[in-house]
Amino acid sequence: MIKKEGWENKTIDDCFESIRNGACIKQNDSHGGIPITRIETISNSTFNRDRLGYANIVDSSLYSKFILNEGDILMSHINSLKYLGRAVLYKKHDDEKIIHGMNLLNLISKKNIIKPQYITYYFCSEIFKNQITRIAKKSVNQASFTTTDLKKIKVSIPPLSTQQQIVSELDALSDIITKKKQQLEELDKLAQATFYDMFGDPVSNKKGWEMKKLKQMCTKLNDGTHFSPISTKEGDFKYITAKNIKKSGFDFSNLTYISEKDHREIFSRCNPEYGDILYIKDGATTGIAQINTLKEEFSLLSSVALLKYDRALVHGYYLRDMLNNESVYRFIRSNMGGVAITRLTIQKINMFTLPIPPLSLQENYCDKISVLEKQKKLINKSIGDVQLLFDYTMDKYFN
Repeated sequence: MIKKEGWENKTIDDCFESIRNGACIKQNDSHGGIPITRIETISNSTFNRDRLGYANIVDSSLYSKFILNEGDILMSHINSLKYLGRAVLYKKHDDEKIIHGMNLLNLISKKNIIKPQYITYYFCSEIFKNQITRIAKKSVNQASFTTTDLKKIKVSIPPLSTQQQIVSELDALSDIITKKKQQLEELDKLAQATFYDMFGDPVSNKKGWEMKKLKQMCTKLNDGTHFSPISTKEGDFKYITAKNIKKSGFDFSNLTYISEKDHREIFSRCNPEYGDILYIKDGATTGIAQINTLKEEFSLLSSVALLKYDRALVHGYYLRDMLNNESVYRFIRSNMGGVAITRLTIQKINMFTLPIPPLSLQENYCDKISVLEKQKKLINKSIGDVQLLFDYTMDKYFN
């Protein structure tokens, strides 16, 4: 490990007072009592208070040593390899009490050696992720590591004043990204309000629009490849899967590619073109629709359905936003099969029955939405620019 001037090399064990698992509590479907952390609580690298568990515990004294404190760090030590080592800093809200549950480690730092904010950023660095990969013990569906191996990992620690400077830089950039994402959320809320104002709730359909099955709206409805071609970080054609499709647009941060030979075989059956709808039909994000904005050829995995809709009957923005509508989204997900993995079949998607207002009204809606889309595009570009600066700053200090 390279040692910068004035920095010290220490182990994780040197930096923390304690590293331990949480209380073994069987959680239930209730929302009563003191909330309890679980693996999903730190998904997306944030502390999600809407993803806490419950067990009707009302007496906090029973679990006093497991109540989270400001500055505690929660880390995933049992997960898929990709998310192993994910860490989130807990920031207490008012006088809330939250119990540290099983399957997340709680790391309590030695404040005279290391700032919790600093080490949390370090845990997001590539150098730390690589070390986690080296100590990971892999099984069929998940990976894990022991606290003993975690404690042996070495960290380069600057003086506390330098730690604070680094934290301030990264916090400032992170705050900008957060605020811009909030702007996107506000634009999405405005779009949703516009949808309800013009068309009403699509599930109850109180405005009495004509109803049609999705297969009647589409000239083609199928999905991507059901075999797994060899994919690499570089190649001939983009290989789009569910992880690359968000409500905000395409996410190419973890994009892979396939050979021209494999692409030709896939594309001959499932040929996404500009303006088509891509609809996630398999996995945790099932039910998300997005318009294809790529003008180049690419291949799809079977987790994504391709909807070539009849332009004389339905507009792309309307169809996308109808499928993404909260009422429709909840209705569809409540009728899906699968326990560990939620999924929709092409047969089920074909039978979706949805309202079709007059095309002229849809086009009026789409004129309004296109203005919001342009604003979102500018904000997304700005987010990308700030993210590059954030990544550069992370590399400068940690990698």
